[in-house]
Amino acid sequence: MGQRLSQIVLFNGDIMAGDSQWMLPSEIYDYLCQKFPNGGTILEFGSGDGTAILSQSFEICSVEHDEEWAKKVVTPCHFIPIIPNEFSTTHQQIGWYDVEQVKGVIPEDLDIVIIDGPTGTIGRHGILSIVDFLPKSAIFIIDDVHRDEELDLYEKLLQWHGGKGLIHTAQYESGEIRQWASLSPRGVEQT
Repeated sequence: MGQRLSQIVLFNGDIMAGDSQWMLPSEIYDYLCQKFPNGGTILEFGSGDGTAILSQSFEICSVEHDEEWAKKVVTPCHFIPIIPNEFSTTHQQIGWYDVEQVKGVIPEDLDIVIIDGPTGTIGRHGILSIVDFLPKSAIFIIDDVHRDEELDLYEKLLQWHGGKGLIHTAQYESGEIRQWASLSPRGVEQT
């Protein structure tokens, strides 16, 4: 079966094109543009078709485990391999990005953290090993919380973060429901 490509018109008129089954929901882009009308700095775990759209309004530092994909990304993208990780092992996951390498690429003035990688078959709980290096003043986006593992990760991040969490609903092009979550610092309005 071939790749299903879609074109989604965003609230600002931009067209988001890519494989709708793998791409971040367009609602995330809309949400971030509303929260940060003048742009901001994103640390993105897992890059994809939506990275190029986000880069039109934001500075992005991507972390990617797939070396071939990392070469295709139009923004600064760091190929960082997956290695065993204590948090991943605890959650019966394969591993996570090399923590020491990740710590070396975290932008200083970080506004947004997007957790959309590595793939769900590898696992994402490894991010819990670097939370002390991430600012609680940032907004966190966790994609795919319609899946049990990502929902569990969201709940653990919400407990650590101490801010306000909200689960958002979107749809795949097929009509299937998908969910993503946002964590905002206290005092920042959730919508």
